[in-house]
Amino acid sequence: MGRYVSPEDIENFLQVDIKSTTTPSTAQVEDIIGEIDAQIDARRLGNISSDVLIKFSVLDATTLAKDSIAWFQAGLPPTETGLIVVPPVTPFSTVVSGTLSTNKAELNQAEDWDILAEGPGASTDFIILKKRGKNNKHLGYALYFYSSKAPSAGYDKLRGTFMYGYDVDSRILGEYAKLKVSEQVIVSTLRTARPLGLATYTGGDMSTFVNTQFAGLMEYIRIRAEEIEMRHFPEDPIGVAVM
Repeated sequence: MGRYVSPEDIENFLQVDIKSTTTPSTAQVEDIIGEIDAQIDARRLGNISSDVLIKFSVLDATTLAKDSIAWFQAGLPPTETGLIVVPPVTPFSTVVSGTLSTNKAELNQAEDWDILAEGPGASTDFIILKKRGKNNKHLGYALYFYSSKAPSAGYDKLRGTFMYGYDVDSRILGEYAKLKVSEQVIVSTLRTARPLGLATYTGGDMSTFVNTQFAGLMEYIRIRAEEIEMRHFPEDPIGVAVM
């Protein structure tokens, strides 16, 4: 069972049996599913938990000037002052409550982490700056700090646990994974020249028959996968950051 699709989904879509004795076998199909899952996650198309705290540095702790283009792009009023920091995992939907904290210690001191509270509201320290994505979902791209606890520039000054990714609907990702896995299963089947899914076969060249059998399905898979990419995937998906 993969993250987005299962061998049973492939069987139902292709109308074939996948067993330990078929080509591809159940184990081989599960390997293909794992590869497609990894490709989807590498493009951050879903919604992924970092599972562990991510430490990252604050490279530019200069307070932004009022009325600057940065404030306009962030959608903040020109009367605000503060600090904008872009974490290494973007876009992101949430920061797990109680995990974002700033290290108040200097490099020659033991780490001293102070938990930050998400706002807006009284006694809060930061908010998530968001932009609307291709699927009309608002995704975070930066953190805006406005309290006295804002981090200073330096190595490993912030840490937190993020839910990140473009958060494409799981049903859409499931269909996309099914198409991409099925495509590889068909290619593997064609190499065997065995017309899976057919009860009988008579006459002609076997390889030619099998290729004809799957040609229309392969074309459908290609067109539908491209349609999903165009309508639902970001134009410039990014790879997973080193954590």
